[in-house]
Amino acid sequence: MLPMFNQRTVFERPPVGVRKIVLATNIAETSITIDDVVYVINAGNEKEQMYDAANKVSCLVTNWTSQASVVQRRGRAGRCKPGFCFNLFSKEQFQNMSPYQSAEMQRISLEEIVLQTKIQCSDPSCKVQEFLSKALDPPSPTNVQSAISELQEIGAMDNQEDLTALGKYLAYLPVEPRIAKMIIYGAIFRCLDPILTIAAGLSYKDPFVTPLNCRLQADQSRKAFTHGSKSDHVALLNAYNGWTEALNHARAREFVEQRFLHWGTLNMISGMRDQLRRLLEMSGLITSFHIGHTINAFSKDLELVKAIVCAGLFPNAVKVGLGIESKGKCGKKRVRLAFRTRSDGRVAIHPSSVNSDEKQFASQWLVYHDKVKSTQIFIRDSSMVHPVALILLSGKDVKQIRYEIRHGPAPSPHEPRVTLAVDGDRWMAFHCSPRLARVLQAIREEIKQMVSSSISPASTNNALFHHHTKLIEVISLLLTLPIQESYPNLG
Repeated sequence: MLPMFNQRTVFERPPVGVRKIVLATNIAETSITIDDVVYVINAGNEKEQMYDAANKVSCLVTNWTSQASVVQRRGRAGRCKPGFCFNLFSKEQFQNMSPYQSAEMQRISLEEIVLQTKIQCSDPSCKVQEFLSKALDPPSPTNVQSAISELQEIGAMDNQEDLTALGKYLAYLPVEPRIAKMIIYGAIFRCLDPILTIAAGLSYKDPFVTPLNCRLQADQSRKAFTHGSKSDHVALLNAYNGWTEALNHARAREFVEQRFLHWGTLNMISGMRDQLRRLLEMSGLITSFHIGHTINAFSKDLELVKAIVCAGLFPNAVKVGLGIESKGKCGKKRVRLAFRTRSDGRVAIHPSSVNSDEKQFASQWLVYHDKVKSTQIFIRDSSMVHPVALILLSGKDVKQIRYEIRHGPAPSPHEPRVTLAVDGDRWMAFHCSPRLARVLQAIREEIKQMVSSSISPASTNNALFHHHTKLIEVISLLLTLPIQESYPNLG
């Protein structure tokens, strides 16, 4: 994102004898007016965000623009004096263009719309597809079914398309369902404040800016906010916390300038946090009882915070491994880190991510919020997470899919080992001792009961609260276990 002072130069008038050339996106059609523009050159194209329901990825697709957009672009010329517009396409092509841009409902992910449909529809038995088919520009049945499947996967809907207790809370929050789930888990696991910050940043945009002449310094500043966590989400959290601390010491302006942050974005994140917290209180999920018993008791535990991010964003997971890369047909082959998702295969970490140039990850697993397809599929934001976080907090269940005896050196020549798989999927499998496997599966069941009781009306029992505190402490301890499965350092 360009900082505001770089963007404002577009309105400055050039010296005599100098021609100003503005390269503009669709925003120039209606949102801004540059009063000294005389000539408009319209290529007739636009990059449009489209959601691919089959692959669950947003794609930036270059399309012919609409006839309405052509008229808008022509209107940018000569706002304050006579001007000219040159269209780089034929009259025949113009006639073949769509009259207007397609409806947003046909271009976006529909999870939020499906949730609101179930809440707003007066008939509880109403089917989502039937309801949305009555829209002026209805979405495709494939996209609707994909959204329903996504909501069922995160536990918001059952197989009859009815909202679960969790789903009703998700519908109460005006954010994506996965982010809403993250917030609810943040309240249950008593690390609400950092999760609210991360959720607000993911729902709006991250506060980092990259000036054209200071890219390296800006990237270094962003990475410094991670504190070694290998997490874009922790970087966002620490940047916001640094800004609020600087506000208290009356040096916030200096802080945002030195650390390449955007004041307006940080201010918006602050407002969104307050709004989301008020909505949680209005929903009844957090009460004076919870606030009095420190809803943020575990907010300093960054591994737990990342585990809650994992619980919300799953199944958006990336497996880190090794792969062969070569440049050109006859290029020299070399071993590089390779990133893969379950549905897409090989993906790349976006250059703006703090993990884009990492050479080594202690854990083989990252979770992410957003991926986009352009020249390839890019993971925009990511956090390295402990395998225990995935075993305890992701998927519908964890199954033991293998038991084996490993033959090792003395004094333990015969060491039993089991393989646990999230939802029985070998793609996300973990190896551990039989004893640890039993412990993890038992704790997972306890977590299910804790979440269930926390979103039920009667959840302010003192004895239950104390039991949940001990359970969170155990989870926090498990997240400190050494990670055994890794791969060679490529640094």
